[in-house]
Amino acid sequence: MLFYDQHYLFSINYETLIRRLNMERILGNRLGYWALLGGLIGSAIVAQNFPLYLIFDVKFVFVSVFYLAIIRLFNYKKAIASVLIISIIGFFLGIHSAFLLLNIVEVLFVGGLYRWRGRDLLTWDVLFWVVIWIPSYYLFIHTSDLIVDELALLTLFQVLINGWISAFFADLLSDYLPRLPFFRKIFTKRKPLYFGRIISHITIIAAVIPMFCFTIINGWYQESLMIESTTTEITSSKSRIKEEITTMDRDEIQNLILGSIVQKAYLKEMFDNLTNQNNMLIYAVDNQNNIFAYSSSNHETDENFKLLDNGYVSKISNDIALWLPKENNNILDWSHGYFYSTLSIEDMNIFTIIPIQEKMGTIARQLTIYFVTILLLFAVAGAFAWLCKRILSGSLLHLTKMTSDLPKRVENSEKYSYSGSDVYEFDSLGKNFEQVAKKLRQMFIETKQVNSLLTERTKELVASKDELYRLAHFDALTGLPNRYTFTDDIKDILTNYHESNLECAIVFIDLDKFKQVNDLLGHSGGDRLLQVIAERLRVFGDHHNKIKAYRLGGDEFVLIISDTTYLETNNLCIELAEQIKIPVLIQGEPLEISASMGASFYPSDGEDIEKVITNADTAMYRIKESGRNGVSLFSHEEG
Repeated sequence: MLFYDQHYLFSINYETLIRRLNMERILGNRLGYWALLGGLIGSAIVAQNFPLYLIFDVKFVFVSVFYLAIIRLFNYKKAIASVLIISIIGFFLGIHSAFLLLNIVEVLFVGGLYRWRGRDLLTWDVLFWVVIWIPSYYLFIHTSDLIVDELALLTLFQVLINGWISAFFADLLSDYLPRLPFFRKIFTKRKPLYFGRIISHITIIAAVIPMFCFTIINGWYQESLMIESTTTEITSSKSRIKEEITTMDRDEIQNLILGSIVQKAYLKEMFDNLTNQNNMLIYAVDNQNNIFAYSSSNHETDENFKLLDNGYVSKISNDIALWLPKENNNILDWSHGYFYSTLSIEDMNIFTIIPIQEKMGTIARQLTIYFVTILLLFAVAGAFAWLCKRILSGSLLHLTKMTSDLPKRVENSEKYSYSGSDVYEFDSLGKNFEQVAKKLRQMFIETKQVNSLLTERTKELVASKDELYRLAHFDALTGLPNRYTFTDDIKDILTNYHESNLECAIVFIDLDKFKQVNDLLGHSGGDRLLQVIAERLRVFGDHHNKIKAYRLGGDEFVLIISDTTYLETNNLCIELAEQIKIPVLIQGEPLEISASMGASFYPSDGEDIEKVITNADTAMYRIKESGRNGVSLFSHEEG
């Protein structure tokens, strides 16, 4: 009882441990699931606030990589909730509301199409930017005069590239992240990754990413080159102005400040000579910020100098600064910005100013060419990847389908034919499969023939074996078990006999005057008589389950009666004798025959087989000598 209790307690503890381990595993997977979702949202917030700057506040923001990946890794609803959370946080961090609204619309559009049709994120994101973004941007440009054409095209292509690359990396994240060791536990149900998709990813990465990196680096280089050239221009102009003014004495400078027409004309002519080859602006102002001389190309000719008021100033070098309308600028604000430097001589300040817009136009046109190249590379790489996917995946699927049907085709002896592939390796592999299939088909046909022959031979052997068994154990004429079977059966019965109040009887039967029947009707008539008697014995045995009949030879038969008594055996023998005496029609003649029966019992009439058989035979001959047609039960008192 103590052992049973200990075993029961061990079983309970083991089951509790298993349940606890399963719960911990499920809980761990759920924690990992929500931790990954939180990590993607956090990564999106970081990416939103730390963009990759190119030039003129043109920047690549890869926030959509993460909220688009949530569509595939999790589901549409979680993606919508995630982008709303990201947008709300971005709003409070100062991100432009139009940009945040665009993110939400992108998730709704791309997520809805992916949920409906599947495929990949890049396909639907390209459709989004073409169908939604380009018409909306075109409408904005044609209803606003705030941005020049070069900058409009630059912005258009930059946003397209930003969106397409983000969607591409979202696909990469969704395809390969669940296959990393740690994340396999979280994503137990993973979509299959096809070979053609891997080829597509490699193709786009190889074609687009190097050009994108080159464009970024080139943009940085153009920015530094622009600053360097601007610095050189301003420094050179300042040097010439300083050189010219230093040739003037103090009185000439005072007359200039006081409004001397001659001195103003001289200074203006000097400014014009410096600015006639570029778009530089030069202003000369007094201590009260009043303009008293300026170049002919100047946009502002008011008496009071206000060009650089109310803006954001950033130092480029010791004596050169950048002025922008505000601190947080976009590309439009940059187009209204200036590089400038101040030269102070006596009681006047000379401002040398270079507008950024013209330099921006030159750089924007160059960057636009790079952006168009990237988009073309995207299109070409996508088309090439699609073609490779169609050829490679199509060939592999064709081979897979044909090889999966191979066993059935071989079994049905159908011909196997390969239609070929445009790829040499796949074509060779398919032809090899075809040759193997032909050889297997031939081998299978030969094997089938051999198996058919073996089956036929086996059937013949089984039939021969059955026939040999039948000949060995059954009488050929009557079909009853023969002497050999009788000997085996009686040994088994007596060997396995258990002591009880019942006996086992052996009854010998001999047909009376059978020799006269043979002489009268011939052997065929005698054989027919034996067959009729055998059939009666068989039917009698079927009616009495404990009786089994045998033919020993000639006109001698024997019965084994199991679990019987003297009285029952006597009654059964009398009943059987009456059945035998029923007239038989042989060769058109009615014939009535009788039988002499002698029975002995085990173990009463003998303790071994030979003794019981001998006593039964003795009892039968005794009834024959006394007049035939009767039953004699052997008694050991009479033996």
